[in-house]
Amino acid sequence: MKPIKHLDCSLRDGGYYNNWDFKDDLINQYLKVLDSINIDFCEIGFRFFNNKGFKGSCAFSTEEFLSSLIIPKNLKIAIMINANELIEEGDLTLNKLKKLIPLKSIYSKVDMVRVACHSEVIEKILPVFDFLKDYGYISACNITQISDKTNENLVDLSYLLASSKVDVLYFADSLGSASPSSIERIVKALRTNWSGQLGIHAHDNRGLALSNTIKAIECGVDWVDSTITGIGRGPGNAKTEELIIEKNEKNSSSINL
Repeated sequence: MKPIKHLDCSLRDGGYYNNWDFKDDLINQYLKVLDSINIDFCEIGFRFFNNKGFKGSCAFSTEEFLSSLIIPKNLKIAIMINANELIEEGDLTLNKLKKLIPLKSIYSKVDMVRVACHSEVIEKILPVFDFLKDYGYISACNITQISDKTNENLVDLSYLLASSKVDVLYFADSLGSASPSSIERIVKALRTNWSGQLGIHAHDNRGLALSNTIKAIECGVDWVDSTITGIGRGPGNAKTEELIIEKNEKNSSSINL
């Protein structure tokens, strides 16, 4: 099996339950565990503009906060931003992006920026990926609610993104309604025009998050997401502790379970 990049987003997706308010000691223990089980990327949280009501540090993932953590050398850090926060009166506002991402990657603790977006705004936010490329970040476009999209929609989206500077095209089964057969359909449609790296973010509404992720690996995706205990919005995500077992069986390798 080809090497798969494994991203754990427990704090980002699990933060919906506690307003992203995790204690630093817990975060440092968690980062140490991710390193010990060979997770490649930790999506530590969001970078929100919206600060209505209390939100913890992982809602904003500032450089100051990241610098206070003990991040293992081999563990890369990702953050997520929401495309709709970058759009004002129907148009992209790059000044907002510059406030969220003020530093070039060489001066930042962040290695990867993922942009969560509904399919209808993707054409508007393509310059975001130019900016992130110029600033030296790995970038991902996370298309939400992928199972609602027809093959024609997916082919059109793959064409749009193929002309952009985005590094990874992620499809998110936000409603957890996909099945292994539909995962195969989605990957095939996206591959019509997109030849770059593909990733999957699965939700577990039907109890199929792990099965869908494994199917995506069999279909040739390059990135997979999971969370500790499956913690995440709604019924949660593929479980990290299950996915690493599946991955290691396929790779005939061993980890410190």
